[in-house]
Amino acid sequence: MKKFIALALLISSVEFMATAPVALPNVEANVPKISFEDGENSKWFIEGTTNQIVTGNGVSDMKLRHFKRMLPVTEDTKYGDMAERIMYNAGISGSNLELTRYYYSNPLTFKKDTPIPGEWAQYKHKSSRRWHTYTCWCCPPQLLRTIAGIGRWVYGKSEDTLYVNMFTSCDYQDENMDIVMKTNYPYEEKIEITANKANNQKVKIRIPQWCDNPTVNGKSVKAGYFETILNTGDALTIDLPMRVKFMQANPHVESDRGMVCVTRGPVVYAAEGIDNKESLDEIYLYVDRAVKATYEKDLLGGVIALEVPAKHIPQQKDLYYEVRTEGNDTTLKMIPYYAWANRELCDMNIWFARI
Repeated sequence: MKKFIALALLISSVEFMATAPVALPNVEANVPKISFEDGENSKWFIEGTTNQIVTGNGVSDMKLRHFKRMLPVTEDTKYGDMAERIMYNAGISGSNLELTRYYYSNPLTFKKDTPIPGEWAQYKHKSSRRWHTYTCWCCPPQLLRTIAGIGRWVYGKSEDTLYVNMFTSCDYQDENMDIVMKTNYPYEEKIEITANKANNQKVKIRIPQWCDNPTVNGKSVKAGYFETILNTGDALTIDLPMRVKFMQANPHVESDRGMVCVTRGPVVYAAEGIDNKESLDEIYLYVDRAVKATYEKDLLGGVIALEVPAKHIPQQKDLYYEVRTEGNDTTLKMIPYYAWANRELCDMNIWFARI
């Protein structure tokens, strides 16, 4: 991940004179392909197996509606949180780690032996290999120019306020300010901001909603914009504890009822068959047991991998059969979703049944 995101996030110095607060990418949007031939569907119709986000659509959504529109106009940090969710997930899963191949659409599940068919070739997911090229040319440049320009979204500036909307090792400088930010986010929870030059400068820092117990200089703060005044020599230490969470969908989303996905901070996780010996479709997650998070520097360029307590319950091939509950406890290994499909062809799941 470090090698990959370095091109986008680890910008040593940024000098921007923005005219309004600036955010980052939007929530991991899931755009289903819906047929109305045999009935009507509602806004809750999000089908888990064929659902996907088109790479270009996700990038456009995060930039136009949230980065350039909603957050600057409303100052409601939920739009920054949405932007961050896309940035670390479906916003970058469209490319492989080397930035040489790309996906047109980013599925939430993949079955190596039984791919989901579709009308267009890019929806068939016959392979989890990304393409070098494709006849639809919009997504590759849209994705890569967005990655190259992420530095513009870290800070925002209004007439009297500096906004910190994204967390990365990145500086802000103008004739009145020299602000330095150091962090290894989202691997680590700590962000350090130092004012090398400032004179009663109002600063607003986005505190994400997903964080349960955020602190600034050891004092508890609430989600939203944390406001403070900085002068030369002042320093802030922001701690955003990243507790692993099991997330569920609204019960109206019928295909995900009884299912959970796993997140850590802003990062959504997926499991690949290459890391797990049991069939992913036969894995049930314990949501009341502790999950182990470990940084593995030699895995996929360096990622935080999760070991999730689970139960393997073998299933049958019949269309209908009596519920099975017998099985053996196991551990499901999970990686950040953006990093899937960078090794051998294998199954992938984000959503799992819960026990």
